[in-house]
Amino acid sequence: MRRTALLFLCSLAPGGALAGCFGNSTPPGSDAGGIDASTDTSLPPFDSSVRETSADAGPDGDAHEEAAVDATADAASDVEVVDAPAPVDAPPDAPPTGTFPTTPIDFGLVNCGSAPGQTQTYSFANTGIVPITYTATVGTSALFSITSGDSGTVAPGKQGSIVLTAATVPATSTAGSPITGTLTLTTDVPGSTLVAVPLTLTPQGGSITLTPATAAFGSVDLTVAAPAVPLTLTNAGNAAVSVSFGAPTDPQFSLAYTGSPGAVSLAPGATLPAAAANFTPASAGLQSATAAILTTGVLCASPATSLAMNGTGTTEPVTVGPATLSFGTVSCGAQSSQVLPVTISNGYGFAVGFSASIAGGTSRYTLDVTSGNVPAQGSTTIHVTPQPIPGTASIAAGAFDDTLTVSTTAPGNPTTNVALQESAQGAILGLTMASGAFSSVVAGSTGKLPFTVTNTGNLDAPITLSATPAASGFGAVFTGTSTAASGGGTAPGNATFTPVAAGTVPGSFSIGTTAVRCAPLPAAVTLSGTGVGPVATYSGATLAVGVTCGGAASNVAMLTITNNTAYPLTAQGSSQNGLFTFTSASSITVPANSSGSFSVQAPAVAIGGKASGTYADALLFKTNEFGTPTHSVPVQLTVSGANLSFTAGANLSFSACQTTQPYTIHNSGNMAATVTEPNPGNPYFAALDPLNGANDVSLAAGASVSDTVEIESQCTGGGTYTFTTSGPVCQGVTLPMTISWDIIPCPQGACC
Repeated sequence: MRRTALLFLCSLAPGGALAGCFGNSTPPGSDAGGIDASTDTSLPPFDSSVRETSADAGPDGDAHEEAAVDATADAASDVEVVDAPAPVDAPPDAPPTGTFPTTPIDFGLVNCGSAPGQTQTYSFANTGIVPITYTATVGTSALFSITSGDSGTVAPGKQGSIVLTAATVPATSTAGSPITGTLTLTTDVPGSTLVAVPLTLTPQGGSITLTPATAAFGSVDLTVAAPAVPLTLTNAGNAAVSVSFGAPTDPQFSLAYTGSPGAVSLAPGATLPAAAANFTPASAGLQSATAAILTTGVLCASPATSLAMNGTGTTEPVTVGPATLSFGTVSCGAQSSQVLPVTISNGYGFAVGFSASIAGGTSRYTLDVTSGNVPAQGSTTIHVTPQPIPGTASIAAGAFDDTLTVSTTAPGNPTTNVALQESAQGAILGLTMASGAFSSVVAGSTGKLPFTVTNTGNLDAPITLSATPAASGFGAVFTGTSTAASGGGTAPGNATFTPVAAGTVPGSFSIGTTAVRCAPLPAAVTLSGTGVGPVATYSGATLAVGVTCGGAASNVAMLTITNNTAYPLTAQGSSQNGLFTFTSASSITVPANSSGSFSVQAPAVAIGGKASGTYADALLFKTNEFGTPTHSVPVQLTVSGANLSFTAGANLSFSACQTTQPYTIHNSGNMAATVTEPNPGNPYFAALDPLNGANDVSLAAGASVSDTVEIESQCTGGGTYTFTTSGPVCQGVTLPMTISWDIIPCPQGACC
């Protein structure tokens, strides 16, 4: 039924003043499209506090105010004005406005395989003064759809409604995992031209998981119950279900659980209590069966629908042994001498075939046979040979382990694994050295740089050291043990540098070992050393000292040594031939940029102590210069005095009376001396003839004097007659002369 609608049109004069209003009425049944202010809700109730600010605001900046017709009298009216003209004071470009909720629309929990029990409605409102035009879609969703309201126009003040429904939830859905979609509205409302509303639905039902999926019992002797295989059957869904196992397809297998064989209700997350599979073989060979998992209740996607079981019944099993072959520890780069057997024994009354392989290939172990037959009630042996261990290899335990797999054609096709064990042994050396650069090292001293050799291998390693070039002063020594024990043992030491010359020289330091190694030696360390030190300078002229036999010690001779460097110079002096002594200290230190000296003299020579002449010696002094050299400065010792000796007549023999024999005395010295003839004092003799007519004579250096001896009495006799000397006599202080005579026949008379 339609009622008369009143339309009031008002206008606002410039400045916002109400200029005037007029109304229009439409009698019942009229098609004029009028609006009954008492029943039509197409315009919102008048609210003087509401202002719309939009592009049609008046020039004075105030928005138009519109009073809506009171529609409270007939809110339930089915009248809908879709094409009502806009109020005359509405700006021609006023935009539509509205509210569009985006709260997700949730259909809630829905059983897998079922559809939701009710539809869902999405509502939005036109809050403006012009109609809203819209379309709605759920995209390509196979689950959600729109049953009504997928497009249309909503009048001002009205609400739009879209009715949604969901199709049957697939039984393959995951329980508890929401299925989502999107309701998308396309409108002409600025700012809400595209509105996305989430749609959601949660599948509900049970979901069965089973671990293990297959109960494997292995080889079991006939009629012997195998150890039970525990089963974990869980309801992973979000709704309770009742669960039981169906009968196994082979009666050699059975299932048990608390409450078996009846159904047990499992809440979400619950596990079938004490579930286990059992096997008692009645027949030889591989046996297998399945048992269905039976459920009551809604079931979503369920990974487990049945249990598989298998086992092998044996009567006379085939055995392979031993279970482990151990080749022990083998040096890196070497090969074990062991070849170990694996025996396959066949207890059946028929031959069985076998095949054997190494899991890691033939790089570590080889087999003498890889396939063949084992005779009935017999055995076959496979020999396993390990390959050489590489020179560089891991020493980790089991680094060379492998597995020998032996398969046979016996009932059930049993397979046996034999563990092959072998480890490598050797030293693994590391060299740590903070620096290889020696600072300045003073001549005569040694610089040291510490190093450490570490052995992380599993074999003790005696270490050898090499520092080159040795000619430049480089070396190396241990400060403790020279053996680096296995497992992280160390051998500490020092690289050394004893400079042989000033300046910087290069070198290197490396280590070696006689032990077996499982890794290369560390690289050599580069060394460098700088030598500094004192330098002795001096005059190499001969030092001259002289003494006179019977006189005092010699003059003092001095050697001056200059050190023009910044390092102290030490010198230790000595006499090469022992001809002189030091009047200064024989060991001196010459400070940096300074001088020092040695003073020497020859000791006094007693009369007859040493032949006169010139003697050579040398002042030797050893310094702390590079190479600790020993310097030599010539020292000349002059001994002054006479050297007297008979050159003839020291031994005279007479055989006739009144005969003479000559003698000669020579002075080979370098000074004159006086020689005095002896007075025989013999009553049978006439006195010896004087030297040159005198009893004494001064004999110059290098001169000689001669005289004669005559026998004047006695027929037989003899004696020793000594010539004496005076002056600086070095040799020949006394000159003994031996005279003998034997005159036969001895005449009588004055002579004899």
